[in-house]
Amino acid sequence: MKTLRTTRLLLRPLDACDATLYRNLYVDPTLMRHIAEPLSPQSAQDRFGSSLRQQSERRQQRIVVESASGIGIGLVALFRDGGSAEMGIMLLAAAHGRGFATEAMAAVRDHAFEQEGIELLWIRQHPSNAAVTTMMQKLGFLPLPEIDPASGFRRWELDRQRWQAGLAPRGGDGAVHSLK
Repeated sequence: MKTLRTTRLLLRPLDACDATLYRNLYVDPTLMRHIAEPLSPQSAQDRFGSSLRQQSERRQQRIVVESASGIGIGLVALFRDGGSAEMGIMLLAAAHGRGFATEAMAAVRDHAFEQEGIELLWIRQHPSNAAVTTMMQKLGFLPLPEIDPASGFRRWELDRQRWQAGLAPRGGDGAVHSLK
C-alpha cells in the first residue's frame, strides 16, 4: 500500500507503532459520539490487532501525520468492495477545525479514482455531525435523500464520472503524491 503526501500531511499505512493513537481515537467519547459507542481500552487494543492483520489493498488504513510536527493526528480508511469503496476519517480533537480532514479525504479520494480503479466512493455520516456535512460538500459528494432507519446514518456518494467532470474539486493543495 502506498504512502500519500499532501502539502501538510503524510498518509502512511497503519503499522504496529500506531497502537496508542488508534486506541486514543476509539476510546474518546467526544469523537465517537458521531460514530458508535466508544470502545474500552482493551477492546480498542483488540480491534487494533485485528486491523493490522486485515490491512491489505482492499482494507486500507492510513495514519494521518501532520508533516510540520511529524505527529500522528488521526486515521483515514478506504474499504473496497469490488468497484466501490467506503471512506472514513477520525482525527484527534486537537486537529479539528484546521482543514486536515478535508485534505486527507481529498488525497484518498483522488488516489482511489486515479490509482485504485474505484467507480464509486461513499461515506456514512450521522446527521448531527455538521462538520462532515461541510466536508462532504467541499469534496463534491452528494447526500442520498433518505437516512437509514436502522443506523440513523446518512450516506454520501461520489462517482468517478462526477469527479472526472470536475464537479468534485481537487482538495488540499491540488496535488497528491504517491510514495513507496
